[in-house]
Amino acid sequence: MRLLHLCIAALLVPAAAAWAGQPLNTEDAAVLERADCELETSLRRQTARAASPANGFALKFGCGVAWRTQVALGLDAERSGGSTAQGLRLGGKTALNEAAAAQPAFALAWELAAARPAGGSFSLEDTTALAVTSLKLRPALQVHAHLGWSHSRSQERNSTLWAVAVEQAASDRLDLMAEVHASDRVRAPWVAAGLRWALVPDKLSIDASAGLQASSARARRVTLGVKAGF
Repeated sequence: MRLLHLCIAALLVPAAAAWAGQPLNTEDAAVLERADCELETSLRRQTARAASPANGFALKFGCGVAWRTQVALGLDAERSGGSTAQGLRLGGKTALNEAAAAQPAFALAWELAAARPAGGSFSLEDTTALAVTSLKLRPALQVHAHLGWSHSRSQERNSTLWAVAVEQAASDRLDLMAEVHASDRVRAPWVAAGLRWALVPDKLSIDASAGLQASSARARRVTLGVKAGF
């Protein structure tokens, strides 16, 4: 049972990607302006061979503060095999430059994640730091990437994290995206595609994604989310 708890807790902190702009797992270098805030919520479902399905919920609230930095607080919950685990997150991101057109933007992102397995109590689980870059190839086409490090307290190990995403504006309200993300602790990377639809530009959007991990377990994940800016 203890092993099951650790596995569920690990699902709650997948490579710090939950802080990336929904529905991407890849972090981008954009930072909220000072006093601008956003609220994101999402549902997810993950399935794999020889494993119970996992259903999750996440909620995040973030704001821009001083020094080209944003901070965010979040919570999530995941239920699998009749057990429910919970997570709390504190994260931030700082822009390192003001990129001109056709020049890359750079940022540093970090996260502290605490997990509470079913029947347990909250404890620090993951510490993560990422170097992030974004580049606008054309007015409607962007590339994002991150490379970083994460430490799992329960598993007593470090991981190297990487991700690359392409984001295409199909219209004034619709963004299409695809990404690959992984760590040196997994046998195969995740490949995912997603979309974001602006119901009210810069104020309210909905998003969805579908991903596949091409390993023997054939893990699959789908998400559905909503984001509000104010």
